[in-house]
Amino acid sequence: MLFAQHSDGESWDEILDNGFGKTYRRSDMMRFALWSYAMDFNTFGTMAFNEIKWG
Repeated sequence: MLFAQHSDGESWDEILDNGFGKTYRRSDMMRFALWSYAMDFNTFGTMAFNEIKWG
């Protein structure tokens, strides 16, 4: 339901499953989502935020 709310008509692609959680990216490359196995929690963000270089 959350993915549908944040899809804006685009599909979500799973790009990583590292054993701790999964990372998804929307097909238009505008948003990403993180899902945690341990906490069963979703976080959504924009790819512009994801591209910030920390440090």
